[in-house]
Amino acid sequence: IYFAGYVVTAVDEDARLAWQALVEGDAEVAEMVHTAAELGISASRMLRRARYAVAKPEPVSADATPTERSAWEMLPLASEAMAGFPYRDGLAFSVDLYRAGGFTLIDKAYGRPPNVTEHILHPEKYLADEQPRAISELSPPPGWTLAWSTPLGELRTRVALEPCLGQKVAVAAAAGWNGDRAFVLERDNGWMLGWVSAWDSEADAAELEDGLARMGSCMRANDAAGKPISAQFSIRRVGS
Repeated sequence: IYFAGYVVTAVDEDARLAWQALVEGDAEVAEMVHTAAELGISASRMLRRARYAVAKPEPVSADATPTERSAWEMLPLASEAMAGFPYRDGLAFSVDLYRAGGFTLIDKAYGRPPNVTEHILHPEKYLADEQPRAISELSPPPGWTLAWSTPLGELRTRVALEPCLGQKVAVAAAAGWNGDRAFVLERDNGWMLGWVSAWDSEADAAELEDGLARMGSCMRANDAAGKPISAQFSIRRVGS
């Protein structure tokens, strides 16, 4: 990705979303500050209001037409979260940086861009340069081969939990994220998903384990490319 003199390699979808959120949030903050100057009003107040609107969002914009409202409400949960993240959470991230250090601090973010969605969702973790734990590739069980792997990141972890656990529980459970990698395993007659994750504390790990254990009622047998995916799953918490 090339932007404003910087080249950034987005190695996975979580990194791409984080980078896009910085760019879109920066653009929105710049527009607001410019508009405030033209109107002769307080940029700080305008940004505070925008930040509050992100923290307390409307499910659908009050300005939406009936057609737009219907289309938005029909979006799958994951699509809504992914589509809105760079603009909604990117704005919140850039507002927080601007209020802490102005455009100087936002400009510095292009030299050390946020590389996980956790950084966008928790700007204090970005400023502290908190990095996730690296998760190595999985050694497949006998008879299986590794077809694909990628980090989910905090955002997509939240999205995965929300349909079964509800928004409040999913947000709280995902907030302790400290690194993960999802694996798609393949053999002749089926697919299997593996997910390894690390957490900020023992309490965060236990909270996630409890949430996953309560997702059994949501699991359904499925298939992809003609290969079955069973509803069976297991959870194990290992070490510290």
